[in-house]
Amino acid sequence: MYLYLAALLVGLYLLFQWHRDKQRISNLTEKYVFITGCCSGFGNLLARQLDARGFRVLAACFTPEGAKKLKENASERLQTTILDVCSTESVARATEWVKSQVGDKGLWGLVNNAGIGVPYGPNEWLTKEDFKKIMDVNFLGLVDVTIHMIPLLRKASGRVVNVSSMMGRLATIGGGYCPSKFAVEGFSDSLRRESASFGLKVSIIEPSFFKTAILDEKTLFNNLKSLWERLPDETKRVYGESYLEEIFKQISYIQTTCNTNLSLVTDCMEHALTAIHPRTRYSAGGEAKFLYIPLSYLPTWVADLLVIYCEITQLLIGIHLALKVSTFFGISTFKSSQQPDEVLVRSRIRAENKMATEGKSKKKEQQEDSVTIKTLQNSLKIAIQPLESSVLEKITTKIETL
Repeated sequence: MYLYLAALLVGLYLLFQWHRDKQRISNLTEKYVFITGCCSGFGNLLARQLDARGFRVLAACFTPEGAKKLKENASERLQTTILDVCSTESVARATEWVKSQVGDKGLWGLVNNAGIGVPYGPNEWLTKEDFKKIMDVNFLGLVDVTIHMIPLLRKASGRVVNVSSMMGRLATIGGGYCPSKFAVEGFSDSLRRESASFGLKVSIIEPSFFKTAILDEKTLFNNLKSLWERLPDETKRVYGESYLEEIFKQISYIQTTCNTNLSLVTDCMEHALTAIHPRTRYSAGGEAKFLYIPLSYLPTWVADLLVIYCEITQLLIGIHLALKVSTFFGISTFKSSQQPDEVLVRSRIRAENKMATEGKSKKKEQQEDSVTIKTLQNSLKIAIQPLESSVLEKITTKIETL
């Protein structure tokens, strides 16, 4: 009896959550959203996605080239400006520009997306300046932009969406990236609680590994090589070149798990901006949902055991393999239920971006299918290395016939 009662309560809670998630705001065409870091990645896709939804998008890019390219792929509603979040003068200029755009309506949404991932490496290899470089962009820049925009957000009783990371919940690498994301989490929590009385809502996005500039393999390799070359000979001797090679191997492993479907993240951002009841936190990607976030709730010694003594990259590949297999057979494990009109939005984006002809699209799809199968084969071989060779051969043969 108690089991049935528990199941009923869980079911009612899920139904209640589903109902809340489906409730949306109206009059999107009258709402302004300011997004940082729109040259590429999540920010670029979100700007185009919200533009297709009818929002008045104010996109901040780091370079004029990035701004020009974005405008070419969007409607006339979307406006761009140049912003360096590390410069208070640049932030102040952007704030005045936003004020002139929104007028008396105020700013409905602020998406703090700008961020960097390097310098990255073992903490001993880094300097104070290396940590400061990342903190200036990922945290202090975010704080500066938010503080400047709060009066405009308060006028519209708007939303703040801060991009953190699953590594803002569980630190597994050295350098300033994890500390910066932990800081974003803390700042967002305090901002949400102190601004609630003004009607402001604050959401945190915690993505896993996605194919963006932050995880560019060449950039990460070059960063580590430059760090290694400047180390004192004594430090090099202690770590040994084998340690460096092991980091290279881990980066290569992570590249095989990187998700190319950036809309898993931008859909969360859009929901935070359009839902009547936005969530406090959104986790996007399999590694975040099934590894990093759950580990962050476990006792510290459990997380230490897995991170220090186990090959966490193998766990990541195992999760990635499960996602690939489920997607391959039509089981969309992480298909967004937050956007009922997602197909319409995607089609509008494709139309407004003047995508290639149908023939080229089909060719591209065939190439993507081929890459997917090859990635699946490689991921499978890595993840099931401990199996006997006879079993491995049978499974590999089966995958090749798909």
